Amino acid sequence: VTYATRRVGALKQERSSFDSTYRDLSDYILPRASRWYLEDRNRGDRRTNKILNDTGTWACGVAAAGLHGGLTSPSRPWFNLSHPNPALAEQKAARVYFSDTRDAMFGVFGRSNLYQVLPTFYADLLTFLTGAFLALEDDKDVVRFVHCLVGTYWLGVSHRGRVDTFCREFQMTSRQLVDQFGRNSLPVGVLDDLNSNRPEERQWNVMHLIEPNRWRRVDSPWARDAAWVSLYWIQGEQTFLQQSGFHEFPVISGRWSVAGEDTYGTSGPGWQTLADIK
Repeated sequence: VTYATRRVGALKQERSSFDSTYRDLSDYILPRASRWYLEDRNRGDRRTNKILNDTGTWACGVAAAGLHGGLTSPSRPWFNLSHPNPALAEQKAARVYFSDTRDAMFGVFGRSNLYQVLPTFYADLLTFLTGAFLALEDDKDVVRFVHCLVGTYWLGVSHRGRVDTFCREFQMTSRQLVDQFGRNSLPVGVLDDLNSNRPEERQWNVMHLIEPNRWRRVDSPWARDAAWVSLYWIQGEQTFLQQSGFHEFPVISGRWSVAGEDTYGTSGPGWQTLADIK
């Protein structure tokens, strides 16, 4: 946990210079699209005090709907599958396989929450020039998508400029923790809540770090030896809730326009119009 905490500290430091602009963008365009204190979860207080004219917010909604309808509309097929070898791709068996697989994927997407997450992701991308959500395996719907609010996550990039590191912080109740991780990995405080029939009274601050697995054994079948390591822990605790991994990077991150070796987007609609909106 000590290593993971230091890693998170480095990621936070790298994003820190963006935070003041992100706060302004949120205050004047999308007040509900950011979270700077975990305790703000489930708070319904009014946050539009700085918005005297909602043209910017309205324009962002129109643009996000346009991106969603033009790129990922749930009412029509928006992607196809094929093979890079043209000769193989034209074979009848291959065409049938790709067509059936694509239809199955559309069915899975339709049953999942993807089409609820995508418009919010596009709005983040337009406003903050950076957005992110996770694609996680789900026992009931095959896949579940988790949108991450600005202020709650941090990114890191590889030497090729591709996002390959992700960390987020969020809150979970004791009941949610035992449902996801089981009793064996929970700290004493969470177990006390469960044993005292207080599963919903306390919120626990949870960290989740995903990064390239530098200690993996390539020939190992275990999840902890996958290409990306996944670590969950409760802030202040010295043991992990879960150590596992992913064979493919499960984070969909978008950056509107990136300058040089920057990690976060720095040029686009939200930043360019902020002065006029204010």
